[in-house]
Amino acid sequence: MSAVGQFFGGVGFVFDLVRKVMHFIVLALFFLILGASFTGETPPPVPSGAALLLDFDGPLVEQLSGDPVDRAVEELQGAPIAGVLVRQLVRAIDTAAEDDRISAIVMRLERLGGGGLTKYQLVADALDRFRASGKSVIVYGDGYTQSHYFLAAHADEVYLHPSGGVAIDGFGRFRTYYREAIDKLQIDWNVFKVGEYKSFVEPYLRDNMSAEDRASSMVWLNQLWDIYVADVSDARGLSAGVLSAYTENLAANLDKNGGNVAALAVDAGLVDALKNRDEFRSDMNGRFGPDSTTGTYKHIPFSDYIVAQGLADPVVRPGTDAVGVIVASGQILDGRQPSGTIGGDSLADLVRQATADNSLKGLVLVVDSGGGSKFASEVIQRELLGFKATGRPLIAYMSSVAASGGYWISMDADEIWANEATITGSIGIGGFFPTFQRSLDSLGIHVDGIGTT
Repeated sequence: MSAVGQFFGGVGFVFDLVRKVMHFIVLALFFLILGASFTGETPPPVPSGAALLLDFDGPLVEQLSGDPVDRAVEELQGAPIAGVLVRQLVRAIDTAAEDDRISAIVMRLERLGGGGLTKYQLVADALDRFRASGKSVIVYGDGYTQSHYFLAAHADEVYLHPSGGVAIDGFGRFRTYYREAIDKLQIDWNVFKVGEYKSFVEPYLRDNMSAEDRASSMVWLNQLWDIYVADVSDARGLSAGVLSAYTENLAANLDKNGGNVAALAVDAGLVDALKNRDEFRSDMNGRFGPDSTTGTYKHIPFSDYIVAQGLADPVVRPGTDAVGVIVASGQILDGRQPSGTIGGDSLADLVRQATADNSLKGLVLVVDSGGGSKFASEVIQRELLGFKATGRPLIAYMSSVAASGGYWISMDADEIWANEATITGSIGIGGFFPTFQRSLDSLGIHVDGIGTT
């Protein structure tokens, strides 16, 4: 071998050695994190007579977003997990109702980041079951958004900071339209769509909402508002029309009481009393006793309670009789995608594994998606049909949204279950691509060339 060949051969050997070492380090780190996540620390104790603190961080979700390993690393570093699994939260509330050590629930909703009315209904129902057990639910807020107040209404006691308020403004759907700007920029926006009520591409074709989109949107917006008003009014014992009057006459009512938003919420019966943070903390100290380690009242956060009670999702060993559950949450995209989005290939792989596992007695597909890629939806659909061909039941459960591609992957199920507030439909296909030859020509930029076809 020549000297040059020996040199490059040595360089190749060194790079290969470095690659193997790095691979070993990455694997070792992965298994260290995995082991830590399984072994963990000793489960936190549940103090007797304590409050279960529902102090949320992020939206209510069917599935946490991101790579599980990344989440494990962030959790070990003390970073909070953004998002609350609704099924674990409901499990914690129901368990606490039967736990003699838990005397009440205290909720703080400031960091709760949405999630859809159907998920809020599931949590609200769990709170009602907790109250039916003879225990109380107490909520305190610096202020309540519309979604926050839906849960607050299911508490026995609702407190508000004197500088806060309750913001309820109904449901709406507003979009930005680009047609005039596209014309001014001389862009040719090529749009293709099928379906009279498929409004996805309208912002590129119009400067306002079409009559079809306006009509169909008002149907489901009114339905959601009717559900919200009925549920909150029933939970708070408000007479008919109080909540709508509070929302529609907000400016006039504020003029009458000198602009005090918090006092208006009390007058309307939405809030029981106004308290500063220290006043509320002192009240809770008197009820549950002080906690010297935290400087506040005796409580256990629900995330710790889930660990202490072993309420995380159970891991079922292959070959064990069970019903499989696959969560399809987020936008539907082509290829393999992390949790929180739906990858055509990654979700299809999960369905294929379920099909091959003969110990599974059936499959539940939990769908929480507004749609996305038509191709990925069809890839998933074909695998679901493969499972269905085995003769085992396939059930689709629609969470907050199962529209467009979300409906596509649900439609072949033996049964489709939905909540009264589930948004589904939006059947059709839309696509577009812009071309810029006219806008480039106006700037003196030209494209020319030649090709075989």
